[in-house]
Amino acid sequence: WLDNNSELYKRFNMFGKTLGLKQIKFGLFKSDDFNAYAFEDIEDQHTVLLAEDMPKVYSTQELDAIVLHELGHLKHKHISYR
Repeated sequence: WLDNNSELYKRFNMFGKTLGLKQIKFGLFKSDDFNAYAFEDIEDQHTVLLAEDMPKVYSTQELDAIVLHELGHLKHKHISYR
């Protein structure tokens, strides 16, 4: 999981709060592909995962766009496991 004190976490969390989302966890996962996922669990915990190499390869603006896209899925309930 991203450290809550990291600049990346703080920026991503600010986006989520701006969209009215609460309790967002951001993490990185091992993958040969560059991909991102968003999901919500049964306790309304929102999670966004990025392939671990994405922050090393993409610019700040590109990462922001990817995370905002995933947060949009959560905001509009495109992904919900209930």
